[in-house]
Parts: sequence; C-alpha cells; structure tokens
Amino acid sequence: MAVNSRILVVLDSSPLAETALQRSLLIAQKTGASLDLMWRESVLPDRPIMQIVAKIIVSGIAVEQHYSNASKLLDEIEACWQTRQQMLIIKGCDESHRDFWTPLDWQLLRRMPCPVLLVKHDMSWQQGTILAAVDPTAQLADDHLSHDVLRLGSFIAHQAQAHCRVVGAYPPPMLSSDAQSQSATTLGANAEQMISTTLAKLSLSSTAPLIGEGPPEYWIPAAAQQEQAKLVVIGTHGREGIAGALLGNTAERILDRLSCDVLVIKAAHTQGIAALINQDA
Repeated sequence: MAVNSRILVVLDSSPLAETALQRSLLIAQKTGASLDLMWRESVLPDRPIMQIVAKIIVSGIAVEQHYSNASKLLDEIEACWQTRQQMLIIKGCDESHRDFWTPLDWQLLRRMPCPVLLVKHDMSWQQGTILAAVDPTAQLADDHLSHDVLRLGSFIAHQAQAHCRVVGAYPPPMLSSDAQSQSATTLGANAEQMISTTLAKLSLSSTAPLIGEGPPEYWIPAAAQQEQAKLVVIGTHGREGIAGALLGNTAERILDRLSCDVLVIKAAHTQGIAALINQDA
C-alpha cells in the first residue's frame, strides 16, 4: 500500500513526543510514508526518544531530521511543509494555556492546511472505537469537509481493525418556533436521518450514530468518553487573525476537552489522504 507520501513529526523531549513518534512509526509502516522529524529543542542521545529514532532508521523507513529555533517553530514548520507538502503533521498535544496567548496547537491548526494529528495517549487504536465528528444540522449531502471526515474515519477504522461511529450534536429546541418541528425528538431524528443519508451516498457503513443535544464542544467529548474512543476525526475551517482570537474554532474547543487522540482536517486540502484512501479501495 506504499504511496509517495511524507509525514512531518514535531518533536521535543516530552513523554508525549515519544508517543507521537511511536504513532508516526506505525502510520509510516502502514502507508509506506517517509518521515521528516522537526525538533523543537536539542535532545541528548541517551534519551528514550532517540532510541525510537534509531529503531525507525533501522526499520528502513526514510527519515530526515530538521532542527528548529523554538521562537520560530511555526514558521519553520510551515516552510518545511511548503517545500515537502507532507500529507500529515503529527505532534504530541500540549494542553497548557498561558494567559491570553493562543496555544501552540491551536496556532498549528489555524496555520497549516494539511491534516494534523495531535496525540494525547499511548493506547493502540487497534480494535477500538474511532469517532467521525460532523455537524448533522448542516447540508451534509453537499458538505465536502464532512465527507472527508467520514471517509477518513472509516478508512482508519478499517486499517486499525476498529469500528467507526459518527458523532454529532444538534442545538436545543427554539422556544419561539413551531413546537412539533422543534421538539428534541424531531431534531434528533432529523439529524440521524441526515447522517444515514450521507453515509449511504458515500457508500460507507457505520453503527448507529451518536446524536446528542447541545454544543458540540460538550457533546462530542462526552460521547468520546462514553465510547472510550481512541481517536476523534474532526474537520475545521480554521479561523485566523481577529476572528480566530475572538471566536475561536469549534475544533479547538473540542480538542481541549478530549482525552483521546484528535485528527483535524481542513476543507480543500486532503489530497494526500484522499490518494491513500483511493489506492487502498
């Protein structure tokens, strides 16, 4: 299943960086991808993470290493991507929020056009639950970003011998609207029907979707915890600048509340992933 593809892995000396590197090794072995390692800091050769690097090199996976000035990390990640067009970026999740500064992971999601995998745990995805998060109140039939989320969630579940479930939230009923059309039962049924129709259109199968009432940044993490999900796949439009600072992004707010790995994809830039899926079909 080898494809002409590359993965960019952002690394430091933290335990989650080791986990992210292990995850990148597994994905590279599955996809035939080569790895670009972007170091945020110098790491002593006797650290465990360097043993993982040696293991990867011995395995025959092509590896190139790059070293970043910490203050220019995002610029250097972006420059590396512009040069090499990696299909995926992998990084250990950093949940620290300092004052009013935008977290590094949020900045990464906003600036990078390719899919970003943020690693939060070292549990295997094998035979676990993969959640594909979509907005069931949108016009899913024409929402290409949601289609990519659903296809990618299904593809990963197939590769990991896991099962994929679709998760989505609908807003609370509007008190000023027609009582019957705005009942929680009706809204939930409409959302489930929208998802089922879209899955059929894409020729994808899934167990019953997890549909709930409330803001997605609360419902989706709750569903992930209930299902003991190993990975959540979600799409984002990634606001930047003032809009991002004031409004944020739903994917970012969900990210902070999840305890599992999160794969975030953006609209109109999943060509590398799509090629991989189509080749495996």
